[in-house]
Amino acid sequence: MDKDRIALFCIDNLVWFIVIIAFAIFAALMPAFYTPAVIIAILQIAAFVGPLAIGLYLCILAGDFDLSLEQIAGLAAILVCWLVEISGWNLPYYVVLTVPFIIALLIGLFQGVLIGRFGLNPFLITLAGWIIWRSVKQYFGGGHYFSVNKPEYIFLGYARIAGTIHVSTTIFLILAVFFWFLLRFTKLGTWISAVGAAPGTASRLGVSPGKIKILVHTVAAVLAALTGVFYVGQLRGFVQPNVADWDIFKAFIAIAVAGVDIRGGRGRILNVVGGVIFYAVVLQGSQMLGLPWPFSEYILPGGLTLLAVALLHRLDFFRDMIIARKVRAELGS
Repeated sequence: MDKDRIALFCIDNLVWFIVIIAFAIFAALMPAFYTPAVIIAILQIAAFVGPLAIGLYLCILAGDFDLSLEQIAGLAAILVCWLVEISGWNLPYYVVLTVPFIIALLIGLFQGVLIGRFGLNPFLITLAGWIIWRSVKQYFGGGHYFSVNKPEYIFLGYARIAGTIHVSTTIFLILAVFFWFLLRFTKLGTWISAVGAAPGTASRLGVSPGKIKILVHTVAAVLAALTGVFYVGQLRGFVQPNVADWDIFKAFIAIAVAGVDIRGGRGRILNVVGGVIFYAVVLQGSQMLGLPWPFSEYILPGGLTLLAVALLHRLDFFRDMIIARKVRAELGS
């Protein structure tokens, strides 16, 4: 295998080397870090950030982004608890768990139409959405803690399969494989990347950028609702009105470490999974070290992300240089 191909492979998959290094550092500091229980805990943390990160990734790949996803997730969690409480536990659990997904779908469709159909600025639309859906969440939350600690409501975020891996982790991994296949092997995946990279060219080739943007915002909102339902399980049904606040920054950490081009059109979903696992490793490790909550939750992951982004930016230069050299060699031959 030639050196250029190896170098490109390492650059394109750098996030997984970062994950391995981070895991090795924490394992060296704490031998207990290298145990099945801790690895399962890391994967569960990844499962809560994962759907949100995949949704954000789809928006970015199509040339947009969505700041409101965290509040859609929080609203979904609050709606589950509110519906249980307001109905006096009389609504079937499958109805309670379905309603947040329908609401999220309508929210994503509404915002997607404003962005894709009417061409409004995605930052301003989703910022307005962040404010609106957070206010709605606070209204339904009523300033108090909910308690819906019954197996049928917390199953998705808390239950384990055969006493090992969590259901939420399994769902996240299945979603990652599904979207990997969709983006890599279907026309729709090609269209999403094309709209993000060159919307004008995609339009001339018969792809509708507006419809693609509507689709990705709708799908991202539904994935955010899944995160919210997971939260109900993780919190054992004891949900407070500020649930999922600032989670969008956790998703952005995963996106940044994954090397996804924020301008759209480029980025690998498997690297996004690596970015999510990186965040989970750092969070779990810093918590086991006894670091303060703000430091372990945001400061340390954010600082490491800055270093990773700086490294990725530098490596982009080398990637372009290698590709240019290969093109010149092929033209010369």
